[in-house]
Amino acid sequence: GVGHMVDYSIVVLESVYRYHQNGYEPKEAAKKGTAEVGMAVVASALTVAVVFLPMVFVKGLAGVLFKQFALTVAFSQLAALFVSLTLIPLISSRILGKIVTTPEGNRWWQRLFRKSGQWYDSLDNKYRNLLVFSLKRRFLVVAVTAGITLFSLVLAPFVGTEFMPSQDTGQITVDVEMPVGTTLAVTGGVIAKMGDTAGQLTEVDTVLTMVGAGGEMGMFGGAKTEAGQMNIRLKPKEERNRSTDQVVEDLRDRFKGIPGATIKVSNSSGMGSEGGSAIEVTIRGDEIGVLKQISAQVCEVAKGVEGTREVSDSMKEGRPELRLRFDREKLAQYGLSSAQVAQLLRMAGDGQVVSNVE
Repeated sequence: GVGHMVDYSIVVLESVYRYHQNGYEPKEAAKKGTAEVGMAVVASALTVAVVFLPMVFVKGLAGVLFKQFALTVAFSQLAALFVSLTLIPLISSRILGKIVTTPEGNRWWQRLFRKSGQWYDSLDNKYRNLLVFSLKRRFLVVAVTAGITLFSLVLAPFVGTEFMPSQDTGQITVDVEMPVGTTLAVTGGVIAKMGDTAGQLTEVDTVLTMVGAGGEMGMFGGAKTEAGQMNIRLKPKEERNRSTDQVVEDLRDRFKGIPGATIKVSNSSGMGSEGGSAIEVTIRGDEIGVLKQISAQVCEVAKGVEGTREVSDSMKEGRPELRLRFDREKLAQYGLSSAQVAQLLRMAGDGQVVSNVE
């Protein structure tokens, strides 16, 4: 798209310049040169615009990513077309008569201009000879072109395709979910053991563990004592023998034996791996029970598909809850607020680390 913005004007300018070299006045050369290639330039610009404009109507993530890109390319093509058919002929009709094709003199820029002209003439002669050779051997040219095309089609199945290819950024995210109601101490112990296991790999540089947040909600969810997250940074590429994806597979195998834990290991590459999987199935409905049943069935079907792993659904068990209603008059008698009592109850249940002495 960017190259075409210049090509349209170059085609028109070359056509006008050729007519001027054949003896036409600048204005007449601008008219005839533009008229000769005008339709070809219009067809080329509209072809590019028509290819990109349908991307505006694409839905989903692809539409979000490429809508502005498609509009930019399409409108830039139309702007370049307008300039090539209006501004270029106008300027050419005014300045063509003032151009000196071969400047005389011995200054450096004049010598450079003559050298570049000689090189261009040599290239033009070689191209002319190639065209003559191709026209005399049309069957050979068509056969070679068809052979290259067929060979490319044969290789196409061996070339992988992916919407967002994985990148070797050296960043790995591990989300851990324990059963609902697991205490912070138990979750922290599991995360600590996983951190020690990850630190044993020679490719690992640093391991950052977080307990009480993570899982499906990530860092934007509320505090959950049964959830945790590890952010692993690998050494630079030149200091390790395995890629990030290979280390991810190794960590998946090492974390398989942890009982009761739902673990997701992902490569934090490209647009980021947080909050999404490679394939997602969305199920909508009004009945929670029916949604749970259907999501369980979909998960079982997905697990039976070869190549799938870490299949899970977002339907989580309800969190046990105990609601307390305070007698505000009695709280006022003791000079307490509901927030202070809630803080005391939380400390009694979860505990609180006041300080560490080493």
